[in-house]
Amino acid sequence: MDVFKIQQAAFAASLPPSFAARMGILNKLYVVFKAAEADMITAVSADFGHRSAFETRMTETSFILADIKHTRKKLKRWMATKRRPVALHFWPGKAYVEYQPKGVVGIISPWNYPLHLAFVPLIAAIAAGNRVMLKPSEFTPHTNKVITKILAEVFDAEQVAVIEGDAEIAAAFSALPFDHLFFTGSGAVGKLVMQAAAKNLTPITLELGGKSPAIIGKNYNIAKAAERIMVGKLLNAGQTCIAPDYVLVPEAKRTELAQALIAAGERLYPDIMHGGDYTSIINRQQYERLHGLLHDAVERGALLYKLFEADDDGRKMMPAVLDDVEPDMKVMQEEIFGPILPIIGYEKLDDAISFVNSGDKPLAAYYFSHDDEDELPRLSQNILCGGVTINDTIYHFAQNELPLGGIGASGMGHYHGHDGFKTFSHAKGVFKQARFNGFGLLKPPYSKLAKAIVDWVS
Repeated sequence: MDVFKIQQAAFAASLPPSFAARMGILNKLYVVFKAAEADMITAVSADFGHRSAFETRMTETSFILADIKHTRKKLKRWMATKRRPVALHFWPGKAYVEYQPKGVVGIISPWNYPLHLAFVPLIAAIAAGNRVMLKPSEFTPHTNKVITKILAEVFDAEQVAVIEGDAEIAAAFSALPFDHLFFTGSGAVGKLVMQAAAKNLTPITLELGGKSPAIIGKNYNIAKAAERIMVGKLLNAGQTCIAPDYVLVPEAKRTELAQALIAAGERLYPDIMHGGDYTSIINRQQYERLHGLLHDAVERGALLYKLFEADDDGRKMMPAVLDDVEPDMKVMQEEIFGPILPIIGYEKLDDAISFVNSGDKPLAAYYFSHDDEDELPRLSQNILCGGVTINDTIYHFAQNELPLGGIGASGMGHYHGHDGFKTFSHAKGVFKQARFNGFGLLKPPYSKLAKAIVDWVS
């Protein structure tokens, strides 16, 4: 792609942007982005068929604006050279770390949060001083037009460029020898992106997904847990990479939980099909995939609960809770990414921990317990996952000072706030030798004193 060569040449021909230059760009991006907020909300809803305007503001536009403000506030500190200790035998030399931009970076963003998952890594990359090529999802064409318009108003193409296209274009994009490649999406596509990046030894960040569990402790209030789980599950109609994918609950409370989840959903979305708060499924392909999961589970004996016992309307899919779920059902074999929530009972907490650990490491986990002496320490110590919210769902994602990232099959690398700046920066270690130093003691021919010094430090 010609734009890649243009950006490479521009980066090589210029010094890293100063703090003032980066702040100027962030200030301009904030103003232009905020002015286009209404257009973005309209575009996202058009791509989904319907999405709550408030939900888009809450999860995307307001988050992005807050992220720009947070970055501006912290950037000078992030960019500053960091002193590091020097071992006694290297005194009076100095050691420090300088943060440099990597160069030209690629960002591949998905359809489920088409603004958030494009702009948040882009902000970090720009703050770190890089040039950026962005490949958004082909499933959000209306949103992509607005993104392209915003970025063209703020940046020259040699600074930031948007590359649109289908899977073939995405494959060619992944194969470019970027200085860093950042991908958000499914594990299956992530493997292909990683294979393409490996051919160029391109460092890569993968933000994937997986089956994120919600685990309810033995004494936690079921109604309270149910409401908080449903808030996280039905956000964006479940099309969220960190949505609770299934719930583990004490065996004796399975039916109580199923009923509480349905009651909570009906309170949260009282006019679910005709009101403005509930989001449609992005396209017919995803809609049919979700119904395939639901059909397989019911055919194999799962007990189905639906909100209001109503039918779907267009691509608005009625949320469903499944009980009597078996591990080999399709709904438990892949990330659901929609408004279907299976329930699995456990007898002992160790059983719940073993169940989670028997699969791939999840991107998120949710623990509902007030037991700081037993349950929470055991869950924290024994379950390895990307991030955790305790006694609620989703909210760890919204913390600017917390890293977001997966582990194992749920991804690699981190971003958000300072962690995003570090992801797109090269931390260059520097040792500065003092004018007067003991270097002469350690050069050949090696003296007895040199050998004594090595013996002393080892």
